[in-house]
Amino acid sequence: MERNIEVRLRGPEIHTDYTGLNAISSLGSQLVGVENTKITVNLSSIRWMEAHLAPLLLIIIRHCEARGNWFEFVGVSEKLKLILSKNGFFASSSPDIYNTTLRVTEFHSDAAISFSNYTRENLARPEMPKMTAALRSKFYEGIDELFANCALHSEAPINICAGGQFYPRSERLCFTIVDGGIGMDEVIYRRKSIRLSSVNAIDWAMTPGNTTRQGDIPGGLGLKIIRAFIESNSGKLLIVSNSGYWCQNGSEVECGSLVSPFPGTAVILDIVTSDHNHYDLAKVPDPRDIW
Repeated sequence: MERNIEVRLRGPEIHTDYTGLNAISSLGSQLVGVENTKITVNLSSIRWMEAHLAPLLLIIIRHCEARGNWFEFVGVSEKLKLILSKNGFFASSSPDIYNTTLRVTEFHSDAAISFSNYTRENLARPEMPKMTAALRSKFYEGIDELFANCALHSEAPINICAGGQFYPRSERLCFTIVDGGIGMDEVIYRRKSIRLSSVNAIDWAMTPGNTTRQGDIPGGLGLKIIRAFIESNSGKLLIVSNSGYWCQNGSEVECGSLVSPFPGTAVILDIVTSDHNHYDLAKVPDPRDIW
């Protein structure tokens, strides 16, 4: 007999904040241990979801599929269906006529070049704040380091997922990269023998001078140069990893613990595109200063 369960993503709106990320993590927690089952995801209570959060949903789905489950989505409003069709989360021919979408894309851990090409093609947009060529190069190196961290540390059994969205009305460009791995706290414990809570592990990884890299594996700029840019841009950098929630809003940092753990690590850049500053690279950071 075919097994069936139904789960709900609860809204009514899913934004890039503590409440929204908790809602997505809660969906995943409803599916822990489920195997060889048809899973119906009811989205009838969702009026709106920020499109760049779709990679987090996809990681949850891929984890479940790896355990022999399969999915059906019901109760999807036309507005939500359009959002998730234009960015490729739902298979559809819905065109992105306004060119606001960074399509949801999966990458194997050894696909660093493909990921690098993807980010440069999608983030080299006229809406991005102006940077000198030197800083732009270092900024992209920082994005590449996000992928390298996933590939080196996550030990994920599934692909890395990325995606994003430009929001003309709110003048924001958001980019998300997610792995389905063991989480920062477990990485730090296995490599440094330091046992930290999930949220303290994120904070440790964001502290200059801390690194889990070993031997002659080269470091780069990683999240550190991105943090400096986000502070100047008055944007946001959000990270969830297992039960940890960490958000840099401009220069302020807010930390907390999710009610339900997320199965992996997600990094979200929320860039203010109304920023008319022209950015330069003041100095080259220490390449050893990398999580």
